[in-house]
Amino acid sequence: AVGAYGQAYTLHYLPYGIHTYAPLAEPSLAKYEAAYAEFVKRGYLEVDGTTMEYLRLIITQQGFDKDDPDIVEKVAAYIQNAAVYNLAYDQNLDREPNVALAFLGAYKEGVCRHFATAATLLYRALGIPARYTVGFMTDVTAGETTTVKGMDAHAWVEVYEDGFGWRYV
Repeated sequence: AVGAYGQAYTLHYLPYGIHTYAPLAEPSLAKYEAAYAEFVKRGYLEVDGTTMEYLRLIITQQGFDKDDPDIVEKVAAYIQNAAVYNLAYDQNLDREPNVALAFLGAYKEGVCRHFATAATLLYRALGIPARYTVGFMTDVTAGETTTVKGMDAHAWVEVYEDGFGWRYV
């Protein structure tokens, strides 16, 4: 079946400097970036009421402040330490009506998709546009064919920064 855990895929690697962040330098593009930023703020801050209530408690308990210049890293550290990464997690978690709250509250273990879901919602609750992202993570060498398997699948969160764009967390 397509997407099966053990199925292999062949991909060509194109180097991309995801860890090199610089503000948008071209002034003529500023109006487009501003329009996109407005679009992002309309679409990537949504959190349902029940989830927002729970996350506001965490925000208060942790003393999170959206205006803290280190808030992205502080939230990431909180989420990384809020639960244990466990491939053999209790899969009843995935049947919970609110997986993010169950992950942070009762289960306290899961895999990358649970951590990324919780982080995405916590950033949004703080007013930081965030999106849940999926893809593959594996060791690659530019110019060489790489076999990627389903077990290389990964989920992460990206936050939006005005004047820069989406940043991998």
